[in-house]
Amino acid sequence: PRLPPAPLAPPVPPRGTLVLNDILQWVKDNLGQDFSKTALMVTYENQDNVPPVVLVRTYNLLPDGSRYGQINSGVNVIPGSTQTPLWLTGLHNNGLTDGFRTNYSIVNLQGDPGGVNGITFTVYDNTGAFLASKTFNLAPYGYLQDSIRNLFGAGFDTIGDFSMKIDVPAGKEIQTYASVMDNHTGDPVMIPAIAPPDSPIYLPAIGHLNGVGGTVWRADVQLTNPDGAAHTWEVKYTPKSGDGLNGAFQVVTVAGNSSLFADDVVAALYAGLLSPDTQTSGIIRIAPTDGSGVYPIVEARAYNLTSNGTYGQGIPPLWAAKGISAGDGRKLVLAGMSTEDIARTNLGFVDLSESDNVNFVVYLYDESGNVLNPKDGGGNPQPLTISIGPGTWDQDKLENRFRNAFKTSLPANLRAVTAEITVSSGGPGYAYATVIDPKTGDPNFIAAQPVP
Repeated sequence: PRLPPAPLAPPVPPRGTLVLNDILQWVKDNLGQDFSKTALMVTYENQDNVPPVVLVRTYNLLPDGSRYGQINSGVNVIPGSTQTPLWLTGLHNNGLTDGFRTNYSIVNLQGDPGGVNGITFTVYDNTGAFLASKTFNLAPYGYLQDSIRNLFGAGFDTIGDFSMKIDVPAGKEIQTYASVMDNHTGDPVMIPAIAPPDSPIYLPAIGHLNGVGGTVWRADVQLTNPDGAAHTWEVKYTPKSGDGLNGAFQVVTVAGNSSLFADDVVAALYAGLLSPDTQTSGIIRIAPTDGSGVYPIVEARAYNLTSNGTYGQGIPPLWAAKGISAGDGRKLVLAGMSTEDIARTNLGFVDLSESDNVNFVVYLYDESGNVLNPKDGGGNPQPLTISIGPGTWDQDKLENRFRNAFKTSLPANLRAVTAEITVSSGGPGYAYATVIDPKTGDPNFIAAQPVP
């Protein structure tokens, strides 16, 4: 049944952030409804009719206060925006004790009477073999979340690497995603469904190195061919300047609907030539070499490798259509960041252009909407500027960004920091953040959201 209208949350100041801890407890306290899991619909009112940027973090809270979990970005419901078919890759079902297990979620973003009928999930194994298909009907604002095992049966417990195609009826707005969990740690990674890209794909923050607090960073990549015919792609890794490495690439041919998975993709691209103590981070570019113009469905996971298992974050594929350019009237907003005394935040930028530098302009705001950038002699906030070259990326700790730009320290104890980012020249460019729990080393990738 439809719930009564929710009470209004406290007003959010311009460029400010509203933090609601334990959101389902908040729903229970304010609505008297007790849910163990649900979908949330957020409505809003403001003078400019600009939607808020919404993030939800679902996490496991340990007795020592450490956390590990996944972040789900809210979806702005725009009629006609859901493409079909959508694809999910980076999926694994290796049993219930070792490896990984996968859950799926699907949400009807519309309240039209009659709901949505005829949403079809089709599963392919890593060889491209058809495994199963199932069709869903969803009620208005309906929501389903369950395991692949419960969807298709116990035989799917050990199918290994797989992908899923989602056919959506025309004109219907659907959100579909998967959660892939390490069976040892229980740490999940959120993977949104996407339509096939149409330009070179970039994966930033790919590493093979040791990090702060004893973290050990690796990255895996799964690549799925969304076409029925075989296609060939170049997968190229470009290390950061100063790593002391030349780039590495491999050309791969993938059969129709099949998938390739590389655990520790950096080591795989260097074909075993990396020394055990190699420290490198970089960006991967994927593009066709067969003249077809067909691009793969790709998902990466950067993870902290521990003796107990992995704590990871999903790195979504980025391509030109995801970015913003100078003069296109849009900006990027990054929410969910904090200062390092709460959870370590890295702020990253990607040039999705194949030919031009991108110049980013960044303003940071605290929870109340106060600008954090120091002001000049005229009382105007000074911009934080970043310039990077074609097909490259740059990532650094939030405190380092602030100190390098302004020669002063970022205030401490900020649980909610937001960045507003524009492109002053060049483009398209993109921005993201990674927020890392200081105790578990669990990272969360936060994708910037374009707004008017």
